[in-house]
Amino acid sequence: MKFNYETEKRKFEKKWEQLRKEYAAAGMEQQAIQMMYEYDWEDFKKERIHCIHNQNMPEQVFGYETGMVESNNPLLAKFFQNFSV
Repeated sequence: MKFNYETEKRKFEKKWEQLRKEYAAAGMEQQAIQMMYEYDWEDFKKERIHCIHNQNMPEQVFGYETGMVESNNPLLAKFFQNFSV
C-alpha cells in the first residue's frame, strides 16, 4: 500500500484545524481537544506503519484445488503456498 506521508499529514492537520474550531465552539476544554488530537495522531501513525509494511495482493485467478496461479508476479508464483493462508 502506498502512503504519501506529506500529503496525508497535510490532510490530517487541515482536518484537525477545522475540528479544533468546532470543538472550541461547542465549549470543549483545550486539554480535552488536545487529548483527542493525540489519540487521532497515534492512529495516523499506526495507519502509516501498516501501509508501509503491507502490500496488496493484486486480483488474480487462483486454482485452489490444483495450486496453480495465473499471475505475472514472479514472487506470487514462487511463494504461492506462503501467501495463501
